[in-house]
Amino acid sequence: MSALSEGYPLPRRTRFGKFEADLHTRELLREGERVPLQRQPFEILALLLERAGDLVSRSDMKRAICGDGINLDLEHSVNRAINKLRNALGDCADQPTIIETLPGRGCHLIAPVAMAGSSSLGPGELRQPLVVAHGVSSVKSMHWCISRSMRRIA
Repeated sequence: MSALSEGYPLPRRTRFGKFEADLHTRELLREGERVPLQRQPFEILALLLERAGDLVSRSDMKRAICGDGINLDLEHSVNRAINKLRNALGDCADQPTIIETLPGRGCHLIAPVAMAGSSSLGPGELRQPLVVAHGVSSVKSMHWCISRSMRRIA
């Protein structure tokens, strides 16, 4: 189940390293420039960002690509999507800096992730993040941290 369906919407823009993902328009930007990325690799990226730092199982990646209703062997599709995503990010499976694979278990994002608090930012206008999600154990925890920070500000 995604964070969006749990009622904890992710910020529109999410930054990790040189990259910024717009989860609403489904665009990937590298230093403000659009990076072409097909739907399936972007779905996996969005899932990894939703669970920043946590392991994402291969079965969860299969669901992100094709939904629950399809019972095909999607191993090849998942592998291809991860390879395309790594290629777009300039990451390497042998010495990963963004996505690490744990053989037989899944993948997780190892790059620090910054969540923007505003959905009205233009390309390259990401302000200081409210939460750095690397090491945050779940989207619910991240939502709790943001809520608590907002109460302190008010």
